[in-house]
Amino acid sequence: MLERLMRKMGKPSAIRARGHETRWFRAIVLIGGAFAAWVLFYQWQTELLERRLRDDLTQAADDAVHEQIRSLQSLGDRGVAALVEAIGSERRVIAREAVRALDEHMDRLGELDSATATEGLSVLAQALANHARRFRPAAREAAQRLADQILDSSADWRSAEGTRLLEWCQAVFEAPDEARGRVADSHGHVAEASSSPLR
Repeated sequence: MLERLMRKMGKPSAIRARGHETRWFRAIVLIGGAFAAWVLFYQWQTELLERRLRDDLTQAADDAVHEQIRSLQSLGDRGVAALVEAIGSERRVIAREAVRALDEHMDRLGELDSATATEGLSVLAQALANHARRFRPAAREAAQRLADQILDSSADWRSAEGTRLLEWCQAVFEAPDEARGRVADSHGHVAEASSSPLR
């Protein structure tokens, strides 16, 4: 009976080997789980920070706007959507600083290899496409200028991501104008929307 059981289970060395494999597998699963949990926690923390900075920006005094924009820039791709949204701010000081920050972002992307740059450009182009229809004339002009720069970039246009880039840029140029209205200056006074550039 014992001999038959040993034959079914294999030799002792094989049993020990299977035991080592099981322990290694468990260790790998634990390490992988811990890493995944850390990534999720980091993403959650970054999202919270981005929301707080976005809220702080809308309430910041004029002389604090530059620093708030820099803080959003420090988030990398996570801060791009907030910067694009800020282009359409009714406060011109916020809109101008956001445009400058995105110009600098484009410069940094231009220094990267094509594949990496394409990923960053996709984040920017999608954000522009999502907000373009709500922009007033000056913000729309800034968004279209950024889309032009994306089209002139060294993105990998033959990739699937490159195809999406083209579609998002097209959406920026073709978005219907839903943002006719008035603009508040840095002192809260309201004036008709201007088509003067934000640069």
